[in-house]
Amino acid sequence: GVLFGLALMIPELRLVLFLVIIVWLITFLFSRIVSVASIVSAISLPIWVFILYRSSRETLILAIILCIFIIFRHRKNIDRFFRGEEKPLCLRSH
Repeated sequence: GVLFGLALMIPELRLVLFLVIIVWLITFLFSRIVSVASIVSAISLPIWVFILYRSSRETLILAIILCIFIIFRHRKNIDRFFRGEEKPLCLRSH
């Protein structure tokens, strides 16, 4: 949600949004845990911004702040993950 809103506000970041979504999908396919995919994709955000927009220090700072915010919002999920209590999403019915 946060990244989508950012892409709507800053059209130049649509490629970054696309790449972050790809990272989310690949991570989710391997882990099946939504929060892990969200955290990994959030970490990829400033990396993609740095690779694609090296000349824009303001955009990189915004991406780093957004990454930190997303990780902070997932701190309970991180705790559950390290305790082995974060359950993978099951897409199949039994």
